[in-house]
Amino acid sequence: DSLSATTSQRSLALQETPLRQSLDSFAGVLTPGETGLAFSGMILLGALAQPVIGRVSDLTGRRSIILVGNAIAAVAAVGVWLSVSLTLIISLLVVSIGVLVAIRSALLAAAVEHAGSREGTTLGIAFALMDGVGAMGAVLAGVVGNIDLAYAYLLAAGLSITAVVIGLRVRFEEEPPVVVAPAMPAE
Repeated sequence: DSLSATTSQRSLALQETPLRQSLDSFAGVLTPGETGLAFSGMILLGALAQPVIGRVSDLTGRRSIILVGNAIAAVAAVGVWLSVSLTLIISLLVVSIGVLVAIRSALLAAAVEHAGSREGTTLGIAFALMDGVGAMGAVLAGVVGNIDLAYAYLLAAGLSITAVVIGLRVRFEEEPPVVVAPAMPAE
């Protein structure tokens, strides 16, 4: 579980650094405010989706959310690599980064379920891994992006695909979906 989560977060970090470089390369097209708005919008969209994605993962299981989220992020990252349209690039980045941020709740829930009774320790380790991997991913993205910015998006897509492959091979602590019965009216 944690390896898939770590790979997923590295993919997210890899996209955030080249994203800044990509948007900065459109400096003649976007103002600094528009660049900041686009970047914060991508993160905010994912953050707002986290409670919904978390609830869906409670009902359907973590594996499907993690696998589908990483697959969508990979396809969108490849689309960024192929695109020359600023509008399409930003739209695909919104999808890719937004999805990777949104599935964090399912990743963390899977880690807690896997650990059992040591929730605080598990969350501490999970956050340390995500932040550490994110920092390493940003450095790696910068190195790859200096060769060719497009390679950074391909690398992010590759890491998302790797997270899918790992997720397919890892045993998740699947529980039956939670069914909430409607409240009985008081008489």
